[in-house]
Amino acid sequence: MEANVVVIATPAYVAAGIVSPLDEGLSELLTGIPYSPITVAALGYGKATMGNPLDGFGFLIPRGEKRKILGALWDSSVFPNRAPEGKALLRVMVGGVRAPALAVLPEPELLALVRDELGSILGISAEPVLARTFFHDRGIPQYLVGHGRRLEGIDARLGGLPGFTSTATPTGASP
Repeated sequence: MEANVVVIATPAYVAAGIVSPLDEGLSELLTGIPYSPITVAALGYGKATMGNPLDGFGFLIPRGEKRKILGALWDSSVFPNRAPEGKALLRVMVGGVRAPALAVLPEPELLALVRDELGSILGISAEPVLARTFFHDRGIPQYLVGHGRRLEGIDARLGGLPGFTSTATPTGASP
């Protein structure tokens, strides 16, 4: 296949496999980006049963709060038609580097934990009409100390591959 532009929009570990035949050093740099596990719990409720208007996008929880969830996004408040009329959909994140063991809990335990946290934080005590979990073993890339140097190395390797470029910079700004 011939193309003017190819965009690799994958996690770094997948991109590493794609570029490996072209540049093993680039592949190694990409493979070296660590990831932590996360489980996303999707909970649907009847809006009338929630006791909370869900005005906003959700919330993220600082480490110092010592909560068992990382945060919650109110998908039905942010994205039109994400839930049927009169219903609300919340997406709650569990795990990450703070508590990777929580991400691998069996689904009933994880959902109970999420419901307890939502009850404590938002006052939601209603039974959800929908409850599902989605586990991602390598869900959150970790930009550790030295990540900027890793990005510089990636850019340098890409510079040696005609036609390749990167949109990532050490500062996170667009080039």
